[in-house]
Amino acid sequence: MGAHDTAMDVQMIMPGMHERSAVETVLGGWQLHPGVEVTYRGHIKGGPKFGATGVVQEVRGRRVVVDLYGWGTWHIPFYFLSTALKAA
Repeated sequence: MGAHDTAMDVQMIMPGMHERSAVETVLGGWQLHPGVEVTYRGHIKGGPKFGATGVVQEVRGRRVVVDLYGWGTWHIPFYFLSTALKAA
């Protein structure tokens, strides 16, 4: 482990910081299908809030139609989405 990995393990959560969670970045749109719960990881002005969760409604090539709870339905590039890691 490098020094960077060790520092990340002990980072305190401070006001205004996003909580760390076990997420897996989606590598491609083929890994998504309707019904999968995803988390938005983008920072686009006027877009949904970072960390908003929702359910995949439809996959359209490089974009995914996601119903983000409380934020409406969005067409989001798959690389701005992540899925939760499953426990072993």
